[in-house]
Amino acid sequence: MITITLPPLPGSDRPYPAVHLALYTNVRNAAFLHSQLIAGNKDFDYGFIDASMITSTTHLLTALQRSLQAYVSNTLKTRNVHSEIVFSLSPNNNISKAFTTFGITAASKTLFVFKVVTSPDFTAAKIDSHLKASVEGDEVEINDDAIRGTADMKKILGGYRIQDWRKPDNQKAEVARDDQGALERKVIDAMVLKYVA
Repeated sequence: MITITLPPLPGSDRPYPAVHLALYTNVRNAAFLHSQLIAGNKDFDYGFIDASMITSTTHLLTALQRSLQAYVSNTLKTRNVHSEIVFSLSPNNNISKAFTTFGITAASKTLFVFKVVTSPDFTAAKIDSHLKASVEGDEVEINDDAIRGTADMKKILGGYRIQDWRKPDNQKAEVARDDQGALERKVIDAMVLKYVA
């Protein structure tokens, strides 16, 4: 698990809260985690992102920054900052579609799990301990290589409706490093355009 503290945008009068973030592969209990989230179990007040829909650390950090800014400026479009992060990944304003496309499902095998520190009770040690006890999967280091290994290009292209891209030959198609930046820009453009359109 890592802790991320992003700098606020210039002119922001409140600092962003820290975010504790972990990446899991080979997740075996996604159905249980999803059910706890749906039931509103306060012990599972986390954000869960299907990691197969993330292209890079920049992609993920863009969603975090946008959501934290909405949180500190009291302009959330969803019920809390955790759901706002999932919503921020979406290329459109349909909140329920964002959750089914980018959030955890019973079939998720790779997950980003995050906790925004909105209270001093949420220490890194407590969160790490709870995640280790709750998530049945392999925690892996968060970096672009690990993210590329979990990315499902077919799902990403479909989720962002990117049609002017080479079609992957298989579900886990590799994107050449030269193409990674171009794809990342298309994905991030799709995310942020919904806020200005």
